Amino acid sequence: MPELPEVEAARIRITEWTGERELVAVHWVDDGVVRSHLSSRPRDAIATGRAWLESALGARGGPVERHGKRLRWRIGPIVASAHLGMSGKWVRRAPTEATPLHARLGLQFDDAVAWLVDPRRFGCLAPAGPGDWRAGLGPDAWLEPLRGPELAARMVGVRALHPGLLEQARLAGLGNIHAAEALWRARLHPGRSAASLSPAAWDALALAIRAQLAHALDQFAASEEVTYLSEGGDADGFAVYGRAGGGCSRCGSPVERAPWGGRSVFFCLMCQPRDGAAETGY
Repeated sequence: MPELPEVEAARIRITEWTGERELVAVHWVDDGVVRSHLSSRPRDAIATGRAWLESALGARGGPVERHGKRLRWRIGPIVASAHLGMSGKWVRRAPTEATPLHARLGLQFDDAVAWLVDPRRFGCLAPAGPGDWRAGLGPDAWLEPLRGPELAARMVGVRALHPGLLEQARLAGLGNIHAAEALWRARLHPGRSAASLSPAAWDALALAIRAQLAHALDQFAASEEVTYLSEGGDADGFAVYGRAGGGCSRCGSPVERAPWGGRSVFFCLMCQPRDGAAETGY
């Protein structure tokens, strides 16, 4: 599932593929990909979607910005907000290559096509409205890293750390995977309450979030395309996520998996005991 590092990788690739290049064609596969607002529902598609996007034909690709898991992209006269949903990604192909499987839309800039590929159809483009495109989001976890006291202030009232870190209004960008990995780095159980953490633990978590995002971004830097676990990607790049029953990357103890709010949460009880005994600072 795309989280901040995956969306940042998309921003970098889109900029490389389209920046200052002319939009010469739009290849339509699924009209439902252009919606009235950032929505995970194809039924929110707008009838004028084709006309809106094709009004940029002949214009050059402009800046691509990111906040949390959202993108904003200017192409000549239009500004698009975008998100990748649960399975979306952008890939580049030559115009002579076959349309990728599960492609929804292709934007051809000069001699390359940027395709939005999305098996589950939750991702979309939408005309950017007049308001702040970051409305409803907390600070970006990578661009606006929080120190321990600032993170503690944003998490006041959180009853369990893992779901709290997923609340985009508190901190934008983390999802199930990187929240689990950051908590492992900080030696904090995902079920700990915000009120139970010491100042040192908040400092450790703030540093761990930054370190986990840096690690993921470094991994994606060398890849032309992101491969998700659902596509057969390798879980070996993670310390605990997706490794239930395997050995913890730090102590070798079995990794635990627990259902939590409709998600699977992964952790090591030896490194991340519920009583906090493993807190050491990061």
